[in-house]
Amino acid sequence: MNKARLINIDLIKAISITMMVVDHILLTVLDSQTHIWQVAFLTYVPLCQMGFLFSSGYLMAYGFRKEKYRKYLSRVVQFVALFFIMTWLAREGIFDSGVILMNFAISTLLGLIFLYYKKIKWLIVFTIFLFSLTLLLQILNFNGIYILDNVLANYGFTINSYSIYFLIGIILFYYQDKMKDFFWSGKATLLTTLILFFYPVLFIFSIKINIYHSYSHLVLLITTTAFVGLYYFYRWAEIKMPPLWQRLISRVANALLYIYVIHYVVLFGLVKGLHLPWWWVSLLVVVIVYLAVLLKELKSKFSLLTKT
Repeated sequence: MNKARLINIDLIKAISITMMVVDHILLTVLDSQTHIWQVAFLTYVPLCQMGFLFSSGYLMAYGFRKEKYRKYLSRVVQFVALFFIMTWLAREGIFDSGVILMNFAISTLLGLIFLYYKKIKWLIVFTIFLFSLTLLLQILNFNGIYILDNVLANYGFTINSYSIYFLIGIILFYYQDKMKDFFWSGKATLLTTLILFFYPVLFIFSIKINIYHSYSHLVLLITTTAFVGLYYFYRWAEIKMPPLWQRLISRVANALLYIYVIHYVVLFGLVKGLHLPWWWVSLLVVVIVYLAVLLKELKSKFSLLTKT
């Protein structure tokens, strides 16, 4: 049975990939003189990782069927393969790659284990453990003890606590009714507004995500981005928009992986270092997004034809 599309998840995915694409355009064309508006935008980029992983975890739980566990194992293999291919094509190193797909592989495998055995309460315990480990590393870091930082902090997408986002998405699927009233309250709205308004300040002076060899950013980063993600998950659950916009958002969300892979390889493997003007790179990315959406739809139609 096909599950109905969720407009709130589609919105989270579409906005996340749009922000990440703009971020990568900026990283491709930025010169040594970075403007304040560019810095302000870049501070919000960690919300993208929350959006990708959180929505993917929720959708995994939403459509999970135990008898199709091999589908998820093949997805893990696909993510790992794409990670190495993209890293090579983008001419990056394995241990300093910006490709997030290895985290998707690990997170999907973790989610599969807990979902297959229906151990959701154990999943909650494990998620708390990951967050506590992150907090411990931050406390050690503040006290000048940099244990494991060179291994963990520099390879954050794979090993560090970003998997918490994915696992929160799974947990939310089973407990979403218990938190609905709070996230529809005025307190949640006020707190989300304050977080987003002061986010650049928190980011620059407290989180320091761009400082390598440091775990000092992760606890505050995870807490704030997770709260914002949960808030909009509930607020957008019944949002109404024109059919044209809804179709466009759904198509972009559905092609997220295609957009991510193709634009990353083109921008960082081919375009970066050519010193092209921003408008040229932006136009190129628009074409890439269109082709990625088209490719995803062609693949979906081909899959339907082969099943009939």
